[in-house]
Amino acid sequence: MGCSICVDFCPTNVLEMRGTVVAVKDLAACTRCQLCDLRCPDFAIQVFD
Repeated sequence: MGCSICVDFCPTNVLEMRGTVVAVKDLAACTRCQLCDLRCPDFAIQVFD
């Protein structure tokens, strides 16, 4: 969808917008807090342990 809600809610800046697409910019920084997953209105993101 490219709404950037997940990017805005990520506390460790793991995600970024590349044009109209969300991309992972630093996977190692992910704390698996799942805020991106919980806030996504389209259920387009899943966090796996």
